[in-house]
Amino acid sequence: METFIVNNNLCLVNSGNTPTFVENNKSSHIDLTISSYDMFPCIDYWFVDEEYSHSDHRVIKSAVQCPYIPLT
Repeated sequence: METFIVNNNLCLVNSGNTPTFVENNKSSHIDLTISSYDMFPCIDYWFVDEEYSHSDHRVIKSAVQCPYIPLT
């Protein structure tokens, strides 16, 4: 996956140490959020919600705020 991200000029958005997958006594950071370099600065926030979600994968919350650029 790292090679794919680098070879395609992408950015890994994930930050922090909160696991995205939790089951019994196992956890991992398996869920990835990937962005283009152009969109990366527009990501306002990104975090893993630790509230129970009826799934072994935790909810990832993010927001994108990009300036409006009119087409010419």
